[in-house]
Amino acid sequence: MRIRVDLLCLVLGLGLVSLGCDDDKKKGLAAPSAAPTAHPAPTTTSPASAAASASAAPSASAAPAKTLADRLKCKDLMPGTTPPGPLRGMKVGQPPAACPECGPTCSLIRETNPLEGVSVVYVCNEKFDRATADRKIEEVKKTLKKTAPVTEFGRGGIGGLKEAGLFYDVLVYDDDSDCSVTVSWMRGKREDVVAAAKYAIAGVKQADLK
Repeated sequence: MRIRVDLLCLVLGLGLVSLGCDDDKKKGLAAPSAAPTAHPAPTTTSPASAAASASAAPSASAAPAKTLADRLKCKDLMPGTTPPGPLRGMKVGQPPAACPECGPTCSLIRETNPLEGVSVVYVCNEKFDRATADRKIEEVKKTLKKTAPVTEFGRGGIGGLKEAGLFYDVLVYDDDSDCSVTVSWMRGKREDVVAAAKYAIAGVKQADLK
């Protein structure tokens, strides 16, 4: 009888152990699994957005337009191969222009006598107007001594002594372009300066100013 009681206790004990294991299995199955780590969606750029970004980028700056002083070269305006008598033997140079937008400033130097230097200033950036030209001639006339009009060529001008006779200046307007030239010759004679102005103004054409 005691053996049966012991056997019954053993069976009941095994049952309880089995029930405990089943509960643990159920709990393990019911436990939620860890959620997978979320990854951010890859960023994409539509063709339209890319085009908009490209158009928003600053465009390369355009090259600045050349000034008249850059385009008109003194060696072409007054080539050393055909100068009038008083300019023969002088070397043509192109120092920085006083007004680059107006035109070049040219120099002519006699290497054997630098005191005979000549300056030629071109002004070609305004359309020729008779009234404006006459006013300019009158303004220049007031700054000169022993003045004389220049009527041998072009649209007219004026010449005279400047700075107590150290220079002789001539201003003259071209007759086939919008240019005027002012020629200043240190210790120059009127006939030589007028000849230089005629030569300088003949070298420029309206087509060169486009």
